[in-house]
Amino acid sequence: MKLISTLSAALVLGLSATAQTTITNGGFELWGNTVPAGDTHEEPTNWYSNQSGSSTAALGGQTCFKDATVVHSGSYSVRMETISGPFSTVINGSVTTGVVDAPTITKTDGYIGTVNYSTSSDDRRMSFTGRPDSLVGWYQYTSGGTGEQAKIRVILHTGDYYDPETPTTYHPDPTANKIADGLFLSTPSTSVSVWTRFSIPFTYVSAASPAYIMINATPSANQGTTIVGSKLWLDDLEVVYVTAAVCDTVMGLAASTITASSATISWTAVSGAAGYIYAVDNSPTPPVSGTFTTATSVPVTGLTSSTLYYAHVRDTCGPGNVSAWVTTSFPTTTSVHNSVASGFSVTAFPNPVKDELTINIAGVENVRGQIELTDVTGRVLKTTTADAATVHMGMNGLPAGVYLVKYVDAKHTQTIKINKQ
Repeated sequence: MKLISTLSAALVLGLSATAQTTITNGGFELWGNTVPAGDTHEEPTNWYSNQSGSSTAALGGQTCFKDATVVHSGSYSVRMETISGPFSTVINGSVTTGVVDAPTITKTDGYIGTVNYSTSSDDRRMSFTGRPDSLVGWYQYTSGGTGEQAKIRVILHTGDYYDPETPTTYHPDPTANKIADGLFLSTPSTSVSVWTRFSIPFTYVSAASPAYIMINATPSANQGTTIVGSKLWLDDLEVVYVTAAVCDTVMGLAASTITASSATISWTAVSGAAGYIYAVDNSPTPPVSGTFTTATSVPVTGLTSSTLYYAHVRDTCGPGNVSAWVTTSFPTTTSVHNSVASGFSVTAFPNPVKDELTINIAGVENVRGQIELTDVTGRVLKTTTADAATVHMGMNGLPAGVYLVKYVDAKHTQTIKINKQ
């Protein structure tokens, strides 16, 4: 069966189970294009040669062929040949995901681009949104003479792109659109008569995701070559994704010693961990990044009173290797505002509570206040008038979890946390 997808998870430990972008028709099993309109040339589907290039490029003879004899797997490979063309010009063999552009008959003016120089509405770009480690495939090569060598270049990009990038009167500098690229050159003057695997690592210059991939192949790397007869066969192109190994998940994350402005978050040590990354914020969604530590307990300060916070922790077991985030929530307590004696306090028991909660208000003469019971999101569940130093509140019917009891009068306010069994 023709290989046209990424390497399977069985080949690389820790490969992501999520489907990744692949090369379109990377095995060259499909032939024939409907773009450009009316294209009847012998070209792999979604791939092109000089014959479907710009108007001047199309004047050259056929340099791209469907080969059913020299095949790595499946029924076909693609063969490129450098030939003698019109105007006493040598035509470099080619296959590309873009357009072979020849603005003039001068070879050094030629380039490969996503846009057809002769028809600007003809924009050929192979969609690709992954960030692979490398492009791999198989090739055979016949050198036509001294110095001749095969060349395969791959570029991940956004927008339009041109190869070579050097801006001319015929195209702008496209490098602002480059995400990554890679290059393979065969040994000069050396033929390869058996199928040989090549690998082209990507060098990334941007953290952004690409939108397209450009692949350009030729049996004559020297654009100005005067040598004919070089041949390059390609088959089974694919991209390889190497995903970092997943570390063990952090366990036992909890918050303690919570005050109106601080807390301590801690977790259980993970065997083999090189350290941990943590963050505390107001969102239940795991963050993009955090603070590195080798400790398993860290103090957090500068918090706002009566606010729900989320603590997130993940461990790292090596460069680039991290676990999934683990998250827990906790509310800060309310600051005490007391304009009279400093003996004011609110306590509640039992804590944890099951059926009935007893609330004591101390340090207040002639208690005249109100008590609210809320969940950790601030939703009010119960209210009762506090007109004595001891108030009872039924907790039957409430699910187990964390609740907040808030006492307020004209001069005092305090919130305490309770746990319902």
